[in-house]
Amino acid sequence: MNISKLLETARRSMSMHQNAIGLTGKNISNVNTPGYSRLRAQIDFNGFSQIGGLSEENVQRIRQRFIDRQFWTENQELGRQQTKNLMLTEMESILAEPTGSGLNNVMTEFWLAWDNLANDPTNEANRSAAINQGELLANTFNRISTQNRNMQDQINTEIGQTVSTINSLASRISDLNGKIIAGESDLVDQRDLLIDQISEFINIQAIESDDSSVTLSVGGMVLVSGNSSNELSTSLEMQNDLPVISINWGNENNKANITSGSLRGMLDIHNGQIPEMIGKMNVLANSIVENVNEIFQNANQTNFFSTENSGASGIQVSQTVNLTGFDGTDAGEISSLQYDTNSVGNLSYFDYYNDTLSSLGSKIQDSQFSMDNQLLITDKLSLQRMSISGVSIDEE
Repeated sequence: MNISKLLETARRSMSMHQNAIGLTGKNISNVNTPGYSRLRAQIDFNGFSQIGGLSEENVQRIRQRFIDRQFWTENQELGRQQTKNLMLTEMESILAEPTGSGLNNVMTEFWLAWDNLANDPTNEANRSAAINQGELLANTFNRISTQNRNMQDQINTEIGQTVSTINSLASRISDLNGKIIAGESDLVDQRDLLIDQISEFINIQAIESDDSSVTLSVGGMVLVSGNSSNELSTSLEMQNDLPVISINWGNENNKANITSGSLRGMLDIHNGQIPEMIGKMNVLANSIVENVNEIFQNANQTNFFSTENSGASGIQVSQTVNLTGFDGTDAGEISSLQYDTNSVGNLSYFDYYNDTLSSLGSKIQDSQFSMDNQLLITDKLSLQRMSISGVSIDEE
């Protein structure tokens, strides 16, 4: 080998090692950059380019796709459980138990007022108390119903905002896909960081192609493919006087299969838990109205509660109610309704309501347990990713 070839080989070797040092500098400068994956030079003879230095094929991005896919899957369920836990807890706060404003205490005071009236039916204060406690009971039912419906409206808004965020992230991921396909490999970390974000909101499955682009699907339908993306939309219909939200593909009546992510958590509460709670409160309110009115009509030929509207949202004391001359025996019958184990199905009013409270409490505990478990899993996976892809100053 002549001297010129030796010198060229030495020049190219020095250039390649210089570029490798440049990669080290790049790693160190991005040590605190979220989502950054460290780069490593694969130095061998085949790594020489024609002009010296490293070819693109010999710059390795240190990433474990298996860990990424695990993280995205577990992050989806974390998003769902965090959202459910937060909103179930908010539903519990609406019931205001065990405070004086809670239905348990208000029902107790309502039945006590009738018991006092039974003991002294001519006492004007007892008559006023029975009416006032009836109004307080009605107002408490009204408040619970109104606040649950207001919460539904708020979740409806949040669902719309979340769908817009998902569409925006999908569009940005597809844009980065296009640039990555065109050769801008430095954008892969940014793209994957966006996938981290979108996985919090919705169930996605990611498949990486040979050109380094990623295809994202949701419930078997494509959300992102190459440099294009599809959009999700929301639609609303009324069922049993309550709104039900669906997530669709585009503007078509093609429902998306949303199984996890915070979006699924919101749908669980909006379409499931809140209607269930409102339904149970309606059953309880209607039963009280029906049974109290039946006794009151027999004694007074009028209704104590108005029958113009029904359910927790409609219960109210009749504006024409008058307890003058009301018999103590009939007042005692109304008071004894609280002990009737067949008041609501085969349960007393208190047992039915406390079963409702217990069911909600169990759901909160379950979601808390699932959320804590998912946090442990995602934290562990994040640490695993960092140990593989993160930059260590000492190692560099």
